[in-house]
Amino acid sequence: MMHALVLLSAALQNPDFEYLYREALAIRERQLGNEHPKVAASLIDLALYLKGRGDTAEPRQLLRRAVAVYEKTNAAQVAVALEHLAELLQPSEAEPLLRRALASSPDRPHLLLKLADLLERRGKLDEAESLYRRALARQESTMAETDPAIAATCNNLGLIIEGRGQPAEAGVLFSRAVSIYERAYGRRHPEYATALTNLAGTLRARGDAASAVPLLEQAHTVLESTLGPDHAHTRQACTSLASALAEAGDRAAAGAIQRRCR
Repeated sequence: MMHALVLLSAALQNPDFEYLYREALAIRERQLGNEHPKVAASLIDLALYLKGRGDTAEPRQLLRRAVAVYEKTNAAQVAVALEHLAELLQPSEAEPLLRRALASSPDRPHLLLKLADLLERRGKLDEAESLYRRALARQESTMAETDPAIAATCNNLGLIIEGRGQPAEAGVLFSRAVSIYERAYGRRHPEYATALTNLAGTLRARGDAASAVPLLEQAHTVLESTLGPDHAHTRQACTSLASALAEAGDRAAAGAIQRRCR
């Protein structure tokens, strides 16, 4: 009789063979019963394969089964199944699942960030900010300061804080993100340019458009060369640069840049 692990290995090498995932699941169900952790793992494997092919209905069913199995047999893995299931649901349905996942694994930064992002999109900014802060603290205790993941969290947290009218604190976070991205990727990377744009925004909010202009010039140059002149991020940086130049009193330069943005 074919072993489930052999079938799974073959499926990974031949991603079009859906039947291998299904057969691996069937073998484990026959050998181990329907409520074994390895069965739940096969349910997730099949669900993710089907999701990758554009299916959503059956993967939801499979992942719900995996959640039920892990709740009875392996609490440590419940968060994994809940997280995958949440990705296939609408935000209102995904939120309680991510909360359950986080409750079972409270120290996982990516769960904190995923729930924070969802809550931010749903307008629950107080809780989103709190989760971003928790995630950042956890990252700081487990990652090197040069890790781009810390920069991404600084950016996300900074945007919420800036939106609340606190450009000074947001500027500290964006400046930190700029520094991390520079060390991680260099000065010719879109993430570095985006962080520069965010930092420039806090300077403009504090009435210092003149200091924002060179940051936006650099950001626009990087985005134009890496993403192209027609990319949405490049166009936004171009518009921001034109506005900052106008605020700084250089209307001629602002007009010239604005014409390039069209």
